[in-house]
Amino acid sequence: MGSRLGTRQPESLDSSSSVTALISELRRQRPPLGSRVLRSRAAEAPMPGKPIAIERGPVRGRPLVLHCPAGLRDCWPRPLAWLWHRLYPDLFDDDDLRLALNQPRYHFVEWFAAVHLFHTHGVRALVSKYGYETHPRKRRLAEKLLGQAGRAYLRRRLEGQPPDLLLFRPDLSAFWFAEVKGPRDRLRQAQLRNHRRLASRFSVRVDVITVCYVSDEVRRR
Repeated sequence: MGSRLGTRQPESLDSSSSVTALISELRRQRPPLGSRVLRSRAAEAPMPGKPIAIERGPVRGRPLVLHCPAGLRDCWPRPLAWLWHRLYPDLFDDDDLRLALNQPRYHFVEWFAAVHLFHTHGVRALVSKYGYETHPRKRRLAEKLLGQAGRAYLRRRLEGQPPDLLLFRPDLSAFWFAEVKGPRDRLRQAQLRNHRRLASRFSVRVDVITVCYVSDEVRRR
């Protein structure tokens, strides 16, 4: 059961000033340490400032590059993880937020890609750890998409972790995988072998997404 991303054209930022305004707003919304995070079921609304990436490369091809405003990374994980968790409960649950806050050096590019694909193509994502028994929501969704035997395959036949994102249509009619890399990250040989195994086992593709940081100065040229 496979899928391809839709043909809808990606949206870009209106101007570099909108990036600055968004980052300023995020910093004002920084929650105090230990504050209770509110979950909003009305969080299908777009995040402030429209989708915050410019897509480069063929949507239907394997390589996909997302250009992210550099200042946005400085807002991770506080307050950005807190805000995205509140705005996108169908993408990020409490376990995702806990991991992001406890591991501040990691997870940004995966969350960023998930939000971007949600806005531009309407797809949902499970972000990391969906093969683990300790994440009940992800386990249930993964079993609906892959079946029990398919989810067991992730744990028993892959070298290390499965790809960062398990992507799927909202009606669960199709799924596929995506590996997300930062600007300096490279695919390991074990990951490439895993991608081939997944493509063969599930008859789906595994996308590779690279998130690159772009300063406002570069964007204005």
